[in-house]
Amino acid sequence: MNPKSLKQKARCKQILKVTVQAQSCGPMVLEISYLQQSKTRMSLLRDSANRVQHFANLGQIYQLCRKVGIHQAELCQTIAHAEAMACTDNSSLKTCIPLQF
Repeated sequence: MNPKSLKQKARCKQILKVTVQAQSCGPMVLEISYLQQSKTRMSLLRDSANRVQHFANLGQIYQLCRKVGIHQAELCQTIAHAEAMACTDNSSLKTCIPLQF
């Protein structure tokens, strides 16, 4: 999904949920859940070259969401256990925080 179609879906009230996915110290991506032909779909936000759009900080995401008419999202951060605590397994810790714009 590109920003233009995100704006159209937001205007038509088809957006169900916007999730900001943050992986440890890497860039953030937007995951959008929306209705299409009465079915729930999920897509990452992509640029004009159809590459997944990455964001360096929440300020960039805030500007984009406000521009297209989205006023709430959920920030989900995944932190590898090795970073969070000394642990021998490969599991990770995921926390989610609601955001209001």
